[in-house]
Amino acid sequence: MTKIIPFNEPLDRNNKIQLVLKILSLTFQILVLIIIAAGLLIYFIGFHNKPPAVEETEPCPNKYSGFVCDECGVIHNEPNVKIAGGIAVSNNSWPAAAFIVFDYYNYLRLNNSWFYLARRFFCGATLINRRTIITAGHCIIDRLDFVFRNVPYSIRVEPNDYMTTVAEMYSVYINAQDLNGWNLWRLPPPLLKIGVVEFTRHEEYNPVTYLNNIAVFKLSYEVELDHNTQLACLPDPSYDSYPLTLNVDGWITGWGENITNGTFPILRNQNAKVKIYDNSVCMASRNPFFRDGEKQLCAGSTAADICSADAGNALYVRDKVNGVDKFIMVGIASFGASCASGPPSVFTKVSAYRDWILHHVSY
Repeated sequence: MTKIIPFNEPLDRNNKIQLVLKILSLTFQILVLIIIAAGLLIYFIGFHNKPPAVEETEPCPNKYSGFVCDECGVIHNEPNVKIAGGIAVSNNSWPAAAFIVFDYYNYLRLNNSWFYLARRFFCGATLINRRTIITAGHCIIDRLDFVFRNVPYSIRVEPNDYMTTVAEMYSVYINAQDLNGWNLWRLPPPLLKIGVVEFTRHEEYNPVTYLNNIAVFKLSYEVELDHNTQLACLPDPSYDSYPLTLNVDGWITGWGENITNGTFPILRNQNAKVKIYDNSVCMASRNPFFRDGEKQLCAGSTAADICSADAGNALYVRDKVNGVDKFIMVGIASFGASCASGPPSVFTKVSAYRDWILHHVSY
C-alpha cells in the first residue's frame, strides 16, 4: 500500500534547500525587471525633456551666449550715473556686476609656535554667461605677506586642512547692489553667494607691469537670469579693436572707496560716467602702468575714477546692437592711479582678449 504523506509533515533538508533557491531566484528576477523598467523610464523622461542642443557649427549670434543663447546687455532700469565722484547705482541698472571675496585662514607652525593667519581681499567682477565671471588677473591671490613676532613672512597660497582647493577660498556674490546687513552669516536678499570650482589667469600676466591682467572664474552652478541678474555684452568679434573710436564716454561701476584713503568695500555699488581717452593722452598721463594701447585703455577724469578695491570691475560704452541700445563691456579695471586726483586709470582692453575669453569660458 502506498504511504500518503500528510500536508503538514515537515519537508526533508533537500526539499527545503530547493524551495529557498526557487524563492531567491524568483526574487532576483523580479528585482532585475524592476531595475530595467526604472532605467527605461528615466531614459525616456530624460530624452523627452532634454533641451535642444546648439550645434558647434552654428554658434550663438553676437550679443548672445551659452547653450541656450541668452541675450546679453539686458537691463531693467537706466543707470543714474554720476566710485570716486560716483553715486549709488539705481536698482537693477548694472545686473551683470558681481564681486569676489577671497578668504584664507589656517594655523601655521612658526618657530615652535602656532599662529592663526586670516586674510580677506575683495575684487570686482562681471557676469558674462550663466557660469562665468571675468575679472582682473591680480584678483587671484598667489602669496600672503605677514609679520609674526616682528619677523616678516611670505607664504604661497595652497590648500590646507580647512580648504581642500584654492578655488574654495573664493566666493562670488551677485545681485549685489546693496551690502547693508551683509556678513559671512547673513545675506540680505536678493544678494546671492556662489562658490568657485576653478579659475584661469592669462598665461602671460605680468604682476609687475599689469599687462594681460585678465582672469575668468567658473562658478559652481549656473545662475538664473532675472531682474537682478543679467549678462554683460562682450565686443563684437568682427572688430579687431573696440571701441571703434576713443575720446568717448564710458561708464564704470564698483565697490571700492569713493574717496582716497576711505573705507571699502562701501555698502552700495557706485557708478560714474568717465571719458575713455586716446592712446596719446594715456601715454602722456604719467600713469606707469599704461604701456600698450593695443591691450589697454585709460579712462577717468578729475571728477570720477576707479579707486582702491575697484580692480576687476567693468568699463562700458553705449552702442547700438541691431537698433537697440546696449552697454558693451570694453575694459576691466586694472590699476587706479589716484582716485580721481591724478592721471586716468588703466583698464585691460577686452576686445584684445576676446578669443582668449571665449576659449576659457564655461557653460
